[in-house]
Amino acid sequence: MLTSKDNTSKIIIAISVVVLNILTSYIIFCTIIVYYNLLNLNNKGVLMILSMTGFGRNFLANDFCYVKTEIKSVNSKYLDLRFRLPKLFNYLEIELMNIFREKALRGKIDINVDVQFRKPVKIPKINHNMLNLYLDALREIQMESEVLDDIRIDHLIHYDDILEFNEDKETEEKVGAFIKDSVSQALQGLNSMRQKEGENLYNDLKERIERLKESAKNIDKLKNNVFDYWFDKFKKRMEKLDLEVQEDRITQEAGFYAEKADITEEVVRIDSHLNQFMNTLEKEDFCGKKLDFISQELHREFNTIGSKSNSADVVNIVVSAKSEIDKIREQVQNIV
Repeated sequence: MLTSKDNTSKIIIAISVVVLNILTSYIIFCTIIVYYNLLNLNNKGVLMILSMTGFGRNFLANDFCYVKTEIKSVNSKYLDLRFRLPKLFNYLEIELMNIFREKALRGKIDINVDVQFRKPVKIPKINHNMLNLYLDALREIQMESEVLDDIRIDHLIHYDDILEFNEDKETEEKVGAFIKDSVSQALQGLNSMRQKEGENLYNDLKERIERLKESAKNIDKLKNNVFDYWFDKFKKRMEKLDLEVQEDRITQEAGFYAEKADITEEVVRIDSHLNQFMNTLEKEDFCGKKLDFISQELHREFNTIGSKSNSADVVNIVVSAKSEIDKIREQVQNIV
């Protein structure tokens, strides 16, 4: 027979199970929301844009040494790496280069690594045999050449084999690994700064592309006035020369010149290039070179429109658009 105590225990267990299920569901829900937001961030493309300009710094210390790493990056068409490492650790340069090729891709990058040792990695030891040989040789030179000067230490230190260095390989390897950690963390700082600058570039470029889209729309509205422009021009010319106005003839000539000045293809290509520019900016990593190429194509299309058009309004729009494209090209030069 169940007691009231047993019933209470069952109720507590049941409540605990319900609460646990609710918590589990809540955790799953939060995980889905976070994942969804991350997908949205990536789809926006802002996080994919990296500027080539940035700076990263890192300090690390352990029982063996202090390591300070500073990395500075500026614009460059290619990846140009310049390392300044302590002479003892120059062998790390190739390994570090591979890290930068994978994570930096483009830019002129200076990497300065300073190491201050807490204990020596190379321990000097006197080679007494070589020291005595050099001393005997110098004394013999003194006697034969009748040189009266004393033999000093600075005469001996030029001979490399008098001092031998017992290398502490274990410490050297630990310091080398420490240097790689410091460089990697400084590189993370560099890329974090490049990413923030990339977000600013993204916002600026997006605004400029919107202005170019508006320019293209305005040109598209004005292109239908080309026939009227030529028709009125020929008609006024004939009237000025007191010639009989022949509507059919004027229509034919105006149609011919309007066809030569037609900019429909250029407007369509501009619209396509602008969409391609934004798709590349939002969906492709390391897109600086491609954006520069698209910008050149945009400039060429607007330039063609300016050459074809006799409309002062269209020419003014083209001049403004080309100025905008020049600013875009300056900006994309700084994108990895």
